[in-house]
Amino acid sequence: MSFLGIDIGSSYIKAAILDPIHSRLMHSHRRVAPERNPVENPHFFEVEPMHILETVVSILDELLKTAHDVEGILLSTQMHGFVVCTQDALPVSPYISWQDSRSLLPYCPESPESSIEYLVRNIPRGEQSRTGISLKPKQAVCNLHHWASTHQDLLDRKSSLMFCTLGSFLIHQLTGRNACHITNAAATGFMDLPSGAWNKNIIRIAGCGTLRFPEILPEHSACGYYQGSGVAVPIYPDIGDHQASVYGTAGLDPDKAVLSGGTGGIAARVIEGFTTGEFECRPYFKGKYLSTVTQLPGGRNMDVLMDFIENVGRAIYQVSPDRRELWKAVFRAIAEENGNPSAPLPKVNLQFFSTSPGADDGRIAGIRDGNLTVSSLFRGAFDSMADAFASALKVLAIMETPIKQIVLTGGIFRENDYLKKSIEKQTGIQAVFSGLQDEALYGLLRLSQMITEK
Repeated sequence: MSFLGIDIGSSYIKAAILDPIHSRLMHSHRRVAPERNPVENPHFFEVEPMHILETVVSILDELLKTAHDVEGILLSTQMHGFVVCTQDALPVSPYISWQDSRSLLPYCPESPESSIEYLVRNIPRGEQSRTGISLKPKQAVCNLHHWASTHQDLLDRKSSLMFCTLGSFLIHQLTGRNACHITNAAATGFMDLPSGAWNKNIIRIAGCGTLRFPEILPEHSACGYYQGSGVAVPIYPDIGDHQASVYGTAGLDPDKAVLSGGTGGIAARVIEGFTTGEFECRPYFKGKYLSTVTQLPGGRNMDVLMDFIENVGRAIYQVSPDRRELWKAVFRAIAEENGNPSAPLPKVNLQFFSTSPGADDGRIAGIRDGNLTVSSLFRGAFDSMADAFASALKVLAIMETPIKQIVLTGGIFRENDYLKKSIEKQTGIQAVFSGLQDEALYGLLRLSQMITEK
């Protein structure tokens, strides 16, 4: 017995054969994800959805030649993006990614108001709270409003168009059924979580009341069958990549908090039911939720500092060192100086991006004679990151039982002993590395075991 697992990210598409009996991944694959379409507007981040489909089908067919007794196909996907397509799953829009921010732009020539400003003004506060998330530029509800406003003629000409998450578009193409999991449905910003249904009023306010939205199915219900390589294999609804990663590292354990250090930082822990507070409430598995704090510093924040180091190399020494080698050099410098700090560390505020809270505060302060070195700069940055995560954990700690362990996942945490110790020092809670390279695929492995138990 086996399942096929595919994790569709923005940089890579990863896949493996899942063995639920022996709890292992086999025959892992990794392909570079299709590139962003060339566009002039820097706020637009579009990808050709059929290119994503072609890559997924190629991987599926290759794995089906190797796997035996395949019981199903499980997908985890990047969240917040969307595709608009016909009833026959033919796309009429590109895949508009979570990295798109057109919602920050005016949505019509007659008004300077942006899509996100319009939605903040018009969506009732009570209904917004029931989505479990706050409005952000990357969300489908915001970017779809802008797309619909600038493509009204298309919406008027074509009836029965469909809104799809990335996963439901792929499932629609492969099975003929537009269906998704609640983890991806909620990430669009169109959900009423307490009822588990699409919020028709928010859909109307966003200007897409004529679109048909996906069916929402539980994680253990098949959407249909993929007819590939001469066999019919059930496909299950698309799982949000964040929930898949948390499930892979912490399962359903409410005593653990998971800190994800990918492109952006996220803190999350499992709670029993839908709750509002100073956090997002994201649907999870078996009726549970994740209390989640987002927009924390992550890999892209550290990239600002690393880009500067690279620029020094190019501008002064005419060399372009490999990024991985630079990180190794940074960690060596930290290890050499960490035991003998000669001066207080500089204070590094990592809020460098326009969509982040306190974005105007990105700065390096507290520079003294002898304390502006590579080691001190990055130790100061990691301490700032640890402080942000510690503050997030204080928000999550008011829920349910105390946090007893912190699990660290994602690229910025891998082999980063300094950041781990800084988090432990600021929280007083033991932190451990997840030890997994592909947390989302391990989350799909756990789901395959859940489905098998059913």
